[in-house]
Amino acid sequence: MSQPQPPQQQKKKLPNDQIDGEMSQWIQAAGSHHTFGMTVEQLHSLIAERNSSLFESFDKFMEAAAEGSQTTEKRYDDWKSQGAQAFKQKQFEKAVLCYTRATHDTTDRNKLAILYTNRATCLYNMELYEHSVLDANRAVAENPQYQKAYYRRGHALAKLNCDEELCNADISHSEHSSLEDVEHPKGTEIAELVNKVADKDRERRTEPKPTIMEGSFIDVVHIPGIGRRVIAKKDIDAGTPVIVEDATAALIKNEHVFTHCDWCLHHTPNLYPSAHHENRRSRGLYCSDTCANHAWERYGEVESKSPFFLVCPLDILLAFRLIMQYPSQLMLDPSAEKTVGGWSWKMPSDNSAYLKSLEGHTRETEKTLLHVGGHEAAATVFAYHCGAIGLLYKKVTNTPASDSLPLNALWEMSETVRRAMQQILTNGISVSKLLRLNTNEAGLHSIEQRKVATAIFPFSSLVNHSCDPNCVLNFVGGPHSAFRRVNLRATRSIIKGTELTICYGPHKNKIHSVKNRREALQNQYNFLCNCEACLSEKEEPVCEVMIDNSSSSSHCNHIFPQQLTEEKEELMVKASTYYQKGRRMLREGRHRDAIPALEASLDILLKEIFIGKHRTSFVVSRLTIQ
Repeated sequence: MSQPQPPQQQKKKLPNDQIDGEMSQWIQAAGSHHTFGMTVEQLHSLIAERNSSLFESFDKFMEAAAEGSQTTEKRYDDWKSQGAQAFKQKQFEKAVLCYTRATHDTTDRNKLAILYTNRATCLYNMELYEHSVLDANRAVAENPQYQKAYYRRGHALAKLNCDEELCNADISHSEHSSLEDVEHPKGTEIAELVNKVADKDRERRTEPKPTIMEGSFIDVVHIPGIGRRVIAKKDIDAGTPVIVEDATAALIKNEHVFTHCDWCLHHTPNLYPSAHHENRRSRGLYCSDTCANHAWERYGEVESKSPFFLVCPLDILLAFRLIMQYPSQLMLDPSAEKTVGGWSWKMPSDNSAYLKSLEGHTRETEKTLLHVGGHEAAATVFAYHCGAIGLLYKKVTNTPASDSLPLNALWEMSETVRRAMQQILTNGISVSKLLRLNTNEAGLHSIEQRKVATAIFPFSSLVNHSCDPNCVLNFVGGPHSAFRRVNLRATRSIIKGTELTICYGPHKNKIHSVKNRREALQNQYNFLCNCEACLSEKEEPVCEVMIDNSSSSSHCNHIFPQQLTEEKEELMVKASTYYQKGRRMLREGRHRDAIPALEASLDILLKEIFIGKHRTSFVVSRLTIQ
């Protein structure tokens, strides 16, 4: 079935998780009808009256999405074939990914056993023997008659220097022409051995832990006219862990769906589809049955009932998960968030109660001025239209599936979803890890920070931003992996009465330009940063001292092209960052350290930004710096 075309919109960069994915253009089209103060119900009625073809087109799209949500032999065969081809070319990492994607399109246990054994063979060749054991063991569980699974498991266990008798027993068992009615001579002992292999990272699969407050170090207060603040109520030494907690809700980024567990966020090649999704594709895969069961109980069952959850933007999907897990804390009257002023916060017995104090900016008031946000109502309109809001309401109120639903209650639930999206936009925390990239000829490798997921934490999401923070969030398993558990730790001594802060992204030591830092925060979080670092640092235009003094001040405006391309804008930001770093070093008297930073900025400007005939206009005097 051919997929219907969405309404035509001018193409532009989509930098946020409210309008990402296959529904983006429908959401943008619906958002064009929204005005400030309009409810989801009012927006839905307006679109139905003035642009009903938008809903008709969306209905056809959802029909195609429903068809695509079913597992298919064709996709299974395609991915399995690509995996086999990659294996022949010794591209084992690519083959692992292909076999993982193939598991997403079959529920046949015999086929799954073949895929897991093939993947175990790839992992064996990559010398990832523990992972090879786990996959081969999974294949045995899916099909106890599959000889190759025992063969691979035995050889992988041998590479781990396990008991030779047990390894040989597995290999010998695989040599039978048929395993029907043949009992494994060491089945029980090998099962215990495999459990020991799996125990190394089983901690992440335990039940979620409650928030741990170390020594009652903090209070949360709301100051009228300023907002919510997390305050130290006693002196805190550097390195002190302040809080340890699990995410209330988390969502893997699309590009990591086939490499990270959808529940615990662990990066592993041993990912499996949930057995609960019969002949239906789930959005994510899992590293264990424990994780799959946690996800199914909390949100998976609802998500399996509508293809909407496979194609919707990430922020609204995370909003659904947040509400499904803690409905009583989020199903509040919208005016409730305005009555928080003056309250003094104390540690409640249920730490999820923090959620009611997460404040979300109303992005739809200024959406034409923002790069992100402002699409909460538009996204929720389609969730209501396709019945996803009804599924959510039945889940959180335990309403039988056959019962009809009161319309007013559905609109109230729609507003709850919109409010949750606003909270996520402002309070969502990026779960990230460090990724080692290719090694060069000199044996050096580069490191890149990669965003894995977005999560809401009961307490950590309350902590405000500073470009020079006194606390840091560390994810369990980091820095090269990440789980849904986080530690908030003091990075320097904090005296009583001081606000605790973390960095939302643009740190002063990473982005040296105050202007660039503020713009990034304004675009992403809709606030103007007035932290001490931004207010105390001096911002100097990048072209002021790089132009010969004989040039007129207005000459700078003619050096740049009339419109910088997106690529050149990014380079200009990079040049500005180097320049501000160099100028700050000069003010601190670190003259020699400033030279490389200023030269790096100048190099970008001369080679990438400015027109060649103007290069002679720029001077950098080492003598002046020295």
